[in-house]
Amino acid sequence: MKLSQRLTAGEDSFQGLDAVPVAITDPDSRWMKITQEECREEIRRILQEETGTYREGLLSSGRNESYRTERIVDICSRVAWAMIGQVRRGRIREMYFEQPFARGAQLPPIRVTAGEHEVLIKGKIDRMDVLEMPEHEDGLETAVRIVDYKTGGDSVDVEHFRSGYKLQLMLYLKAATQKQEVKPAGVFLFKIREIDADADMKNIYPGREAMEERMEDAYKLEGIVLDDMDLIDAMDTEIGGASKVLPIKYVKKNGTYSGSSGGYLFSREEFEELSAQVDRQVDRICREICDGKIDIRPKKEKKKDMEGNYKTSCKYCSYKSICMFDTAFPGCRYERV
Repeated sequence: MKLSQRLTAGEDSFQGLDAVPVAITDPDSRWMKITQEECREEIRRILQEETGTYREGLLSSGRNESYRTERIVDICSRVAWAMIGQVRRGRIREMYFEQPFARGAQLPPIRVTAGEHEVLIKGKIDRMDVLEMPEHEDGLETAVRIVDYKTGGDSVDVEHFRSGYKLQLMLYLKAATQKQEVKPAGVFLFKIREIDADADMKNIYPGREAMEERMEDAYKLEGIVLDDMDLIDAMDTEIGGASKVLPIKYVKKNGTYSGSSGGYLFSREEFEELSAQVDRQVDRICREICDGKIDIRPKKEKKKDMEGNYKTSCKYCSYKSICMFDTAFPGCRYERV
């Protein structure tokens, strides 16, 4: 995130959705000029700044810790370079990082009427991209996509959205598109993880180019794409078959797109219906909060994680010690989603 902000610094970004500064993907932008070596060195400088103060210099206290720091540089450099590659393949006007939506912020809070009460939902969007769209008769269109960074095994599941679970991505998009003239392009996860390219070399041809291709596939965005030619082209201008940026592929036979692993391709009508279902779930949750409904109903996902366990909302909960939820007690049951 800090590297992204440094690359964007000086580009006159953060001027608002209606401003038109030098585009992120303009040839003169730092995003387009930085080399892979410069990217790695920038990552190293950022980590040196952070590790110098982290737990009184713990990460630079010996050879073992120095080795770990170098491994972090390797992983972060791969992740950052993959992100830069994705940005370069699109047409992005502006990028906003850790963008708040709240009272007094550039983006207002989401307002929900719950009976006699009005609920204001605030938050912070990891990344919001404003895409460059073709000019129409009624002027230049503005479209945004939401990118959320994850280090765990999360995935986008529309059934979760429909059941009122893991609504962050859709709420971020709602906050970003509250102005009628701003249209959605999609919601995505960018998974930050270590990819062991060497372990997979038996499945691909050896060489630097093959490794870079493996990296592109590994860090491809996951989520929902709007089935709109202009929007897709603004996010990936180089689709020949499977996209290196989006979870979709181009079908040459009939000249259309289809979804691929980790993604959904929705028509505008399908996406609007999903958004309406999410709105109903948000309304329900807000009404229940205002009515004082505090039933203990933790969620349990139907799919197992990589360790063979079902994910539950209790795993990272900070209130387990006072909640006293235990399936051994009568009435304590998970709600399956």
